[in-house]
Amino acid sequence: MPTAFDSAPTPEGTPLRVMSGACGPRRLSLGHGLGYGAGDFGCNLYWQTISLFLYFYCTDVAGIAPALAGFSFAIASVYDAIADPVTGAIIDRFRLRGGRYRSLMRFGAIPLALSFAIMFYVPPASGVALVIYATSFHILVRSFYTLVNLPDLAMTASMTSDYAECSTLVSVRIVFGSVAGISVALLVPKTISALTGKVTQPHFMAVALLGLLSTIMILLCVGNTRESAEGVAEAANLAASGRSIVPAVARDFARFWSMLRVTGPLLRVLGSIVTAAIALTMFSTLARNAIAAAGYLGFWINSNPSMATTRLDRVGGRGGGELCH
Repeated sequence: MPTAFDSAPTPEGTPLRVMSGACGPRRLSLGHGLGYGAGDFGCNLYWQTISLFLYFYCTDVAGIAPALAGFSFAIASVYDAIADPVTGAIIDRFRLRGGRYRSLMRFGAIPLALSFAIMFYVPPASGVALVIYATSFHILVRSFYTLVNLPDLAMTASMTSDYAECSTLVSVRIVFGSVAGISVALLVPKTISALTGKVTQPHFMAVALLGLLSTIMILLCVGNTRESAEGVAEAANLAASGRSIVPAVARDFARFWSMLRVTGPLLRVLGSIVTAAIALTMFSTLARNAIAAAGYLGFWINSNPSMATTRLDRVGGRGGGELCH
């Protein structure tokens, strides 16, 4: 039975195909598309939980002063901004038998779930020790998240070099990610409420269950996606060249700031992120309930993904073919 992945024609009228092998080119199947979407679903369960609930967990549950909680969050975010391009340059040079992207996702899935759960555990500490604990595990979670999420995002170009199929995969990823965000906003508060009074640390148990679900989804992605031989050869060439990752990272930062100066949609996306963060704090004050405010705001944001993606889709439609190569 034909699917959206193997029946859609290219502009030239030929079937969409990927990954040449000994038996000839192979089409992307529906299983490949759903498997790829499962990976983004799992990653967004983590990211949306951090975005919507972590700050308020630190202040309302762990008892960290708001200023110190914000400072801790800022340290982890700055670390993340530096670690992402460095990790990406390292991943580009990885050569692993199971594929450089899928192997890293498989390796990082369980450590990410464990560190994520521990981040929401209230230790027998207070003051500076508690802030150090929260900051350290926040950084650890972001490290493992980068190790899992960057390969997942980069896998689009490795699964297919066809622009139409690449666009379909990106659409599937956005849908799965939006569903994950809505699920977090609606279900995490309900799960915490249901566990309150039954376990000592309901937040820890709730995110532990969330981490288990995320791990399953990420491993489903690993098991139902494939990487092209061209990607493996590219990694081998980069590793054999012996070139330092420092110039590559410097170029990535330079390109980002160049894009930021001239790309209106990117500025709007960044602005929406800042606006959401400010609105979340305001909603919390008005509602006098941080968890409920995060849930309502998260539901609203994830129910309106077009506010950040519509313009980007238009830009991509004018000539974003390079994104898939």
